[in-house]
Amino acid sequence: MNPVPTLLVIDDEKDICECFEDLFTLGDPKLKVRVLNADNGPDGLKLLEEHNPDVIFVDLQLQAEMGGAEVVKRIKESGSLAKVVVVSGFIDKNDENLKWIGADAYLEKPATGDQVVQLVKKLLRQKGGW
Repeated sequence: MNPVPTLLVIDDEKDICECFEDLFTLGDPKLKVRVLNADNGPDGLKLLEEHNPDVIFVDLQLQAEMGGAEVVKRIKESGSLAKVVVVSGFIDKNDENLKWIGADAYLEKPATGDQVVQLVKKLLRQKGGW
């Protein structure tokens, strides 16, 4: 794990990316987490390659040329050890289609800051940090 955990947010909604960044830069100073943002899959995959993030949040409903499910698939194929969270306002956890995606966790929009922080802490503990 990186000395300061790195969180990558891949979401085409700029407000969502800014919320994640604010949550970890303006929130609890003990939560030393670096936040990277990408507004599409290809840019997110490039950041994955360059920065080896610990946790990646991927919007399932990305509107660009590569959808969220494809991004998650490529993250998993890359061999990355990052914990991957699928984020959507339309998650049905019983949907059989979600099982093949291979995410480590799911987060339904809208989520509270506390829900996001607790999930990140849990996933970082699983990776051997925090």
